[in-house]
Amino acid sequence: MRASIGDFQFDSLARVMRLMPFEEDLRRLRDPVQLARFLEGAEDLCEGLQTLSTGLKASSGNMYAAQITPYLDGVIDTLGRAEQSHTLSIGKVIEYGEALEDFSLDAATRAELGDPLSKDLTRQVNSLLDLVRNHFADTFLRFAPLQNIEMAPNQTPIQALAQVEALLSATRAAARDLVPLAKEDDAVFTHMMRSIEKLTRAHGQATSDSDRASYRREINYHLAMVTVSIGLYAAKARHHAGNIGPVIDRVLAQTKRVKGLQGLVEMIEELLPSSAH
Repeated sequence: MRASIGDFQFDSLARVMRLMPFEEDLRRLRDPVQLARFLEGAEDLCEGLQTLSTGLKASSGNMYAAQITPYLDGVIDTLGRAEQSHTLSIGKVIEYGEALEDFSLDAATRAELGDPLSKDLTRQVNSLLDLVRNHFADTFLRFAPLQNIEMAPNQTPIQALAQVEALLSATRAAARDLVPLAKEDDAVFTHMMRSIEKLTRAHGQATSDSDRASYRREINYHLAMVTVSIGLYAAKARHHAGNIGPVIDRVLAQTKRVKGLQGLVEMIEELLPSSAH
């Protein structure tokens, strides 16, 4: 289960939550049993976040420390309010986590913080990410089949990217016949495609076969994710489904029967109105 969501970082979690969109009960955790389990798992994390926040505040004159502490305190406050309100805003936790993750990966930030604080920041970010991943494990396990979707052996990443971009263009053109694609969701698609463009450039600049193979696997997975996300939008828009869960399951079940990225794209094309083809 952990392996199936191993590629999801905070930015991926945030985009997928916005894009699907997941049901409100996944954005806000209200189930008493699940909430208690989540908060129990967060007890040690809160102590670690508080210790780090205190340490950063004590490092006077550190520009990055002053920028990081509001996000640490935001996570702590959000988890604390959950105990009182019996509702946890998972989306807010992910939002803060994404910002903290960016700081932890930034070389200038790490250098300014120094070794002990930067390592502790990375440790706390990983703990928070692991906690969120565990909570969403059952949901994201649905996407495990996408790891088996590959572009054709004779297809380059640039060609595969163009194929999915064409599908996205057709989807945008079909919006007049479907429930309109919200600007926010369209922006998410654009953002995801730009991320894949960066991966294709890195693939082209790779100097070893192992690096190229690694980038190709990552490109395959992300292209499959975008393609299925387009299909989920189209399926929900056509059927005006109020509950996205069954739609996700139905589309992902179909992906198990397709052969490669080409087959996946063709399957999603069939969900669009014929005028968009």
